[in-house]
Amino acid sequence: MTDNKIKRTYKVFVDFDGTIARQDVGEQMFLKFGDADEARQIAERWINNEITSIDTSILLCRTVKNFNHDVFNEFLVDIEIEESFLDFVKFCEDNDIEMFVLSDGLDYYIDKLLMRENLSHLTVYSNKLTFDKKGNLVPVFPYTDEECNLCANCKRNHIINHSADDDITFYIGDGYSDTC
Repeated sequence: MTDNKIKRTYKVFVDFDGTIARQDVGEQMFLKFGDADEARQIAERWINNEITSIDTSILLCRTVKNFNHDVFNEFLVDIEIEESFLDFVKFCEDNDIEMFVLSDGLDYYIDKLLMRENLSHLTVYSNKLTFDKKGNLVPVFPYTDEECNLCANCKRNHIINHSADDDITFYIGDGYSDTC
């Protein structure tokens, strides 16, 4: 007899802010470096579906004046990664489980934190942060979905694009931008 079992491929998709990182780094970034009151009002408007995620990111970036890269790097020193996540990455690697990090946050801090933890080899899909000639923060959204206003980086599309019908996929994240 032959074994007609299909070999299953397992894939894990993980949110960053508040999941891999113990806190929402983006939220803390705008509260610390932007106008905290204005940032809270913008976030509330987003949660109440008054503005899109893209508009939210743009408006939050505008609250930051005189961004200082060195001070921001010092801020990142206190950001903790979930200790169990490091073990989970090792488990996935040992068992040939492909992992993707999906975030509605910004690559600027995600990349720095993953590099610090020796995890820069992970595949990350996030929004991008650039700076204009005056040093102002300018977010860029390479992974939007015109039909979705809940997130600027459509995590659902990444899961679909990186999964076959026979794959078994897991999504880890429970934030507002994880709804899709």
